[in-house]
Amino acid sequence: KSVVDYALSLSKKHIQTITDLLNHEDYPIPVGFTTNDDVDFEAPRLFSDTFHLHYVYHMTKMGLTSDTLALSLAARSDIRDYYSACIASSVELQHRAVELQLRKGIYIRPPYITTPESVDFVQHQNFLTGWFGERKPLLAMEIMQLHHNIQTNAIGKAVVMGFSQVAKTADVRDYMVRGKKISTKHIEIFGSLLTDNDLPVPMTWDSDVMDSTVPAFSDKLMMFHVFSLNSAGMGNYGTAISSTTRRDL
Repeated sequence: KSVVDYALSLSKKHIQTITDLLNHEDYPIPVGFTTNDDVDFEAPRLFSDTFHLHYVYHMTKMGLTSDTLALSLAARSDIRDYYSACIASSVELQHRAVELQLRKGIYIRPPYITTPESVDFVQHQNFLTGWFGERKPLLAMEIMQLHHNIQTNAIGKAVVMGFSQVAKTADVRDYMVRGKKISTKHIEIFGSLLTDNDLPVPMTWDSDVMDSTVPAFSDKLMMFHVFSLNSAGMGNYGTAISSTTRRDL
């Protein structure tokens, strides 16, 4: 609860700061979400406490990525100061989430690999082989990307599973079910690549979705949320492509 409270306090602070900046420039304030229209505080819980903690940790990764990009594109000193503060607060939130996961023994560590005995160099083009021929073992960077993208898909899968249970309209419910199928497929593909290299596959969060069917969030909020996760997922895949050598990956 303390980690979630801290995350909430940061969100409120960011909203106020951005509002003040826009008001100062006479820009219209975007219409976002309200506690009256988009959240039902009387609805039963939709996710477990463990999932809440891991979810906050996952969102800090998204925040650090987007804030760092925004900082690199900003020219005004006050905007650069603001995004610098955002990065610092996201780092602090991530530290709190990681430390608590470690204390509770629920932090999902990436696979361990043995330390190489010497530096090696690529000698042949077959280093890139992926579909045909003998495939090289996964590089550490490739292992990390597969592990990370399994985790992000596992988070997304759990989120859309919960949302599909409480969606008010059939179109939104069908969209969430489709998202679940896509996440499941990606997890299976990435997991098989790790398994083929005798590496462990991180757990999913399916069992941390409760059985409530009472709408806790508006369809508008849930759709926007999944849109944000999709955007982050595409960015993750772009990063993975840029650091991967095997053609099949």
